[in-house]
Amino acid sequence: MSIFVILAIGVVLFLGLVLWKLLSSKAANAVPFEKKRFFFTAKQRDFYQVLQSVASDNYVVFASVPAAEVLRIRNDLSKNKRAAYAKKLQAIQLSFVLCDANSLAIVAGVMLDEQVSQGATTTASKQFVQQAFEAVDLPLLHFKAKGSYDIKAVAQVLKEQLVAPKAQPVQDFLDEAGEQTDEQMVELVLKPMDEGLDPEPSQEQICPKCGAPMVLKKAEKGRRAGKYFLMCSTFPVCKRAIPVESNEPGANS
Repeated sequence: MSIFVILAIGVVLFLGLVLWKLLSSKAANAVPFEKKRFFFTAKQRDFYQVLQSVASDNYVVFASVPAAEVLRIRNDLSKNKRAAYAKKLQAIQLSFVLCDANSLAIVAGVMLDEQVSQGATTTASKQFVQQAFEAVDLPLLHFKAKGSYDIKAVAQVLKEQLVAPKAQPVQDFLDEAGEQTDEQMVELVLKPMDEGLDPEPSQEQICPKCGAPMVLKKAEKGRRAGKYFLMCSTFPVCKRAIPVESNEPGANS
């Protein structure tokens, strides 16, 4: 085999290798993502395990929750103010959120403060979320990120700072349910309500969430006093309530 043939084979192999690398690189760059190996950093994971162990009897722990999922902006604010507050909330993420184990009512936010340099923007965001939590009377617990955590100390903070919420009374829930909308269900009950809705469950009055019969309830006090609701008969197991757009049975007949 002559030297020219050997050189030709070498050149072909080299060009083939270069072409393979180019094609492989192009295929790899076709998807601009890659899977993260872990959801938490090591310090976050260690703290989560401690928090989960001390909170499991009373609370459910959710991780990496946007502040906008915990705080909502009042409807009576101007459009510009709502937009400004929404932008601030979107920039904040809570390390963890504690919810009541039975009702999943929000009990507290938890911030795991990492030991990193803090600029003016970060400091302002922390002050904003702290003031927001205080304004709605919701605890925001702060813990410093460490290499290890004292489980008894974390448990003590929860014991001192948190009070497990009581079961939500029917009256309070009816008042809250007035803010819900379910156009299909409201349309379903309008006609029987106008004719005088019987307070006993009927075949038509079925809970859209769990399928159990619904019963007629009247709010006796609060913002919705005098208003009627269809409530799931399994309350508080299923907390589905539909506001009925009539003040009293037979009002529009």
